[in-house]
Amino acid sequence: MKSLLMTGLHLVAAVLITIIMGIYAGINAIMITRVLNDWRLDTYMGVDTGLHILLLLVMLVYIPAWAFAKMVKSP
Repeated sequence: MKSLLMTGLHLVAAVLITIIMGIYAGINAIMITRVLNDWRLDTYMGVDTGLHILLLLVMLVYIPAWAFAKMVKSP
């Protein structure tokens, strides 16, 4: 019985992590699309485009690097 409950708990955790990763990827895709459209259409790049670029750097570089470093350090 305990193994069945643990399997169910692992399944729920895996589904939640998959959903969170999908939302994270969707947010990144929307921001990348907006930034690339601003660059390609030769429009005036305002403050919002700059903020999107900075947020993309944080979300695509620093957060995954931090997560991988935490996974390596965990026992």
